[in-house]
Amino acid sequence: MSYEVITLVFAAAIAGCYLAAVSKLLRVDQQPARRRGLLINDTPSAGAQIVEVSSWLNTRIGLLNHPGLAEGAGLLLRGVKSVHTQGMLFPIDVVFLDKELNVLAVEPDVEPGQKRLKGPKGTAAVLEVNAGHAARALALKAGDTLKLA
Repeated sequence: MSYEVITLVFAAAIAGCYLAAVSKLLRVDQQPARRRGLLINDTPSAGAQIVEVSSWLNTRIGLLNHPGLAEGAGLLLRGVKSVHTQGMLFPIDVVFLDKELNVLAVEPDVEPGQKRLKGPKGTAAVLEVNAGHAARALALKAGDTLKLA
């Protein structure tokens, strides 16, 4: 066998292993998104529809290449300490949360193309909502407690 043929066979084997691994991740992430309501300090937030993700793949993709969020919609990323908006198509509010979903900080009106936004110490989750929604409609501030309903 020539060197070129061996190289092609080796590359095909590596690509096959990679595709199998990605396929397994995607099967886990193909479960239908479950929209949940939001309680802020034990008070229901009217119209809030939150999708929670915690898989490695979904937390890496987040809202990239989504055209936008419906009014009241949000994405809760579990196990995340920082986010970026590179590749996003619309501005968002970023809410940094601890593992009990207590609000640690709110970064309003984060424009697309921002590099890494690191949460404060203790960040274990991030809620992404439409720009202005965290402060205006939800009135979120540090110290608030969130629960998914």
